[in-house]
Amino acid sequence: SKGFEAELIYNPTRSWRIAFNAAQQETVLTNIAPRLTKLVDEVWVPHLTQFGHLDWNTPIQQVSGNNTQEQVGNRLIEYFAIKGNAGKPNPEVREWRFNFITNFTFREGFFKGYSIGGAARWEDEFAGGYPIIVDTASGLVLPDVANPYMGKKKLSLDMNVGYRRKIHIFGDVDWRMQINVRNLQNLGNRDLEVSRFQPDGSAARVRYGAPSEIFMTNTFTF
Repeated sequence: SKGFEAELIYNPTRSWRIAFNAAQQETVLTNIAPRLTKLVDEVWVPHLTQFGHLDWNTPIQQVSGNNTQEQVGNRLIEYFAIKGNAGKPNPEVREWRFNFITNFTFREGFFKGYSIGGAARWEDEFAGGYPIIVDTASGLVLPDVANPYMGKKKLSLDMNVGYRRKIHIFGDVDWRMQINVRNLQNLGNRDLEVSRFQPDGSAARVRYGAPSEIFMTNTFTF
């Protein structure tokens, strides 16, 4: 894996802070399952070329279920997906991520002591599955790694409101209260994300998106 990360912080005024973060990562897989590769190339492919049409369970009888070609192909589909991406960037890893954060503190006037801020977090798309093709040479069913089904890009939103003041009851105590709302885009907690696709492009595995969270913190500095 390799990549880079850059961060820029800018304060337009004494009360306003802006931060921007960008990260890029690239993962390349090499030397994948060399022993399994040898087994597939030297044993299974020649075997399937000769006997792949036979029934998997009862090869001496008429085919009544999966033949050997189909059974072995189903077992190796994930292997061929990983093997097919060997030596090039893995599309199943989100390559780019961007974060934008801002916060403003009121230092005078009616809202003195209050602050308000927010954040936007963006994530790149990723490969969640592949169509299948039939290799004309071996007859194996292979994933089409050149044309993956891509999961959606993702944007998450946060916000916060805070208040800060001095408390003089027990000396000069600095009190700060803040309310944070995370994942505003999913307030109903109903967002579903497809994390894996079937070979026909339909959803194979889904999960709920990160739920919205609302929490309050109080900090006392003596």
